Amino acid sequence: MGEFVAASGRKVRIRKDGSVEFGLMNGYLPKESVFDAEEYFRARRDEELGRWRYPYDPDFVVREIDRDSFDRRRVEVLNERTFEKTVFNPVVATGESAKHRAARAFFEAHPAPKPWHGAQAGEFWTVTHAGEDETCRVDDVAGTLRFVGVSGWGTSVSMPITHHSITTAVRMVAEAAA
Repeated sequence: MGEFVAASGRKVRIRKDGSVEFGLMNGYLPKESVFDAEEYFRARRDEELGRWRYPYDPDFVVREIDRDSFDRRRVEVLNERTFEKTVFNPVVATGESAKHRAARAFFEAHPAPKPWHGAQAGEFWTVTHAGEDETCRVDDVAGTLRFVGVSGWGTSVSMPITHHSITTAVRMVAEAAA
């Protein structure tokens, strides 16, 4: 059974059979749960359409559209109340209007994936974390891809490939024999 937490803090439960439970119900939807239901169905529709709703002003929805000529991510911010649509990249999303804040919040909530996030099991990488370089192998540990140090000196690193302390990682490619 899945769960959705509404802005009210109340939980909306999604049962295995696909039915949805809003609070305590006896054949009707109590008025306290009406907004929770609306929020749940809006969030479900947003997910289907690939858009993200700004939590501090839900009239603004954001979706990533493409990259600009400088290879920066671009998003489209739509004000559903006025139908005003604006395109931002991370550089121009610095203003203080609600649409600027929505774009900035999207970029913060959806950081661009780092090149090493695509690492595959069995590959070797030079990983920089906490200011130190370490040679690591990518291992699948209980369903999570991890960088595992192979230096053999003292304590080796073992961390998920998406760990926040990784500042850079470079894939090591074997050179072909001459």
